[in-house]
Amino acid sequence: MDINKIFGIFDDGDDSLDNQNFKVIDDLNIQDTPIYKIGMFEKLILNYKNAQFQVIDIFKKSNEVFDLEEIEKTGEYIAYYRAWDYIRFCKLEEDIWKESLLVRDIKYLTTAVKFAINYFEGYEEYEKCGFLYNIETFLESSLASTH
Repeated sequence: MDINKIFGIFDDGDDSLDNQNFKVIDDLNIQDTPIYKIGMFEKLILNYKNAQFQVIDIFKKSNEVFDLEEIEKTGEYIAYYRAWDYIRFCKLEEDIWKESLLVRDIKYLTTAVKFAINYFEGYEEYEKCGFLYNIETFLESSLASTH
């Protein structure tokens, strides 16, 4: 039995899909794309509150004594700084970043940005706030221009 004859049944004669094309796909790391980084930022910020309540509830039900306020602060720190690690690469001067921001639901993304600004203001991280404010301004101006 010739395996090539079996797979040849599915050959439509189009040689455009060769190993070189698959190599390009293999080299693309989705985690390096703006759309992924923006999505992860939004997801971390917006899902943090829900997860926070679940984690605190688990510790409350435990027989051990925990400092719930410290656990809450630590979880918040991890969520916001991890989210920052994604959004800090945003370059509003590049079309790919602008387009990736606009693909998201602008209202949800703007909410996430506002939460992050509020969090970092509390720790006087004004460079982060300014960076995020530029993103917020871009999103709100884009939202206004669509209405």
